[in-house]
Amino acid sequence: MKNVIEVEYYHTTSKKWFFDFAQSLSAACGELVTVGNNSLKLPPSVGEGRFEFYELTDGFSLQIVDCTFFKNLHLSRKSNTGNEIYKVVYNLSITPVIVSKKSGRVKNISDGLADAVLLSSESTQLASTFEANQPTRMVILFFSRQWFIRHIGRHSYPIRVSRMQDFIASNPIQFTTNMDLRSRQLVEEIFQLNLPDLVLQQYLAGCGKQLCAYFFNQLIEEEVTEERIQSGEAMRIIRAKEDIEKRMDQPIPKIEDVAELCFMSRTKFMTMFRSIFNEGYSTYFMKLKRDKAKDLLLQGFTVEDVAKSIGYKDTAYFTKMFLKKTGVTPTDYQHRGQ
Repeated sequence: MKNVIEVEYYHTTSKKWFFDFAQSLSAACGELVTVGNNSLKLPPSVGEGRFEFYELTDGFSLQIVDCTFFKNLHLSRKSNTGNEIYKVVYNLSITPVIVSKKSGRVKNISDGLADAVLLSSESTQLASTFEANQPTRMVILFFSRQWFIRHIGRHSYPIRVSRMQDFIASNPIQFTTNMDLRSRQLVEEIFQLNLPDLVLQQYLAGCGKQLCAYFFNQLIEEEVTEERIQSGEAMRIIRAKEDIEKRMDQPIPKIEDVAELCFMSRTKFMTMFRSIFNEGYSTYFMKLKRDKAKDLLLQGFTVEDVAKSIGYKDTAYFTKMFLKKTGVTPTDYQHRGQ
C-alpha cells in the first residue's frame, strides 16, 4: 500500500492518550494536528470529519470516528504488559477495517453486521488499516478493568461467558463478534447527536453503558445458540450410535455415511463422537462387538454363530481378529470360561 501514514499509539480511558495521539499523527504526516475540546482537528490534506474522544467517568470513555482520511492510515498499538484497559469497537464503515496482529493473523471487521464488533485488551498486538478516501464510521468504548468489575461484572452473567474467561484470568483477550440490531441503532443514534457539551457527555455515558449491556447480552445469546446447536448435534450422534447397536449382526457402517446422516462433516462427527463416548468411532463399536462375542461364547454358542451375530460372515477372519485383540482364540476363550 503506497503513501501510508504510520502511527504508533497507545490507549487509556483518560484524555492524555488523545493528546499524545495528535502529536504522533502530526509527526507522521508532517502537519500540525491539534485537539480542541474533545475533537481532533485534522489538516485538510489529511482528512475531514469527526474524530472525538469523551472521558465520561473514571475508567470509562467513548470515542466517535465519523471521518474520511485522504491518505492511507496504518495504526499500530503499542503492546502493554498489563491487561487493565480494554476497548470495544463498533464499526459501521462501508468498507471493512483491516485488523491484524503482528503474528500475521488478519481480520476484517464489519462485513455488514457480521464480526463488526471487536473486543481487545491493551496487551494484545493490534494494528488497523484505514484506506484513503473511504468513510470511516466507528464508536469505540474504552473501559478499565476496575470499571468493568464495578458496573458490569457485579451482574455475574458476563463472566460466565466462555469467551470472557481470559478476562477473568487477566490474560490478553481479543475477538470479534456480530453486532445486533439494537447496538447498530444506538451507534447510529450516537452519530446523529447534536447536544450541548455537558448534556452530550451525560447522554453518551448512558449510551456507552447501554452498548456494554448489549455487547455482553450478544455474547450470551451466541453461546446459548451454540450450546443448543451442539446439543442437537450430540443427540443425533447418540441416536445414530443406538441404531448401530441394534444392528450388531451387520458390519459397522462407514463413518462418512453415519456423519452424513447426522448432517455434519466426517471430522466434526469423529471429534464429537470421541468427546461424548471417550473413544473413537471404530474402537467403540469393535470393542462392543468383542464384548458381545465373549458373552455369547460363554453362553455356549458356536464360534460360527457368534461370528454371524456380530457381523462376520467369515468365521476364520473373526477368529483371527479375536485372537489379535484378546490373545486367545474364541474356542480357547470358551473352554477357559467353562
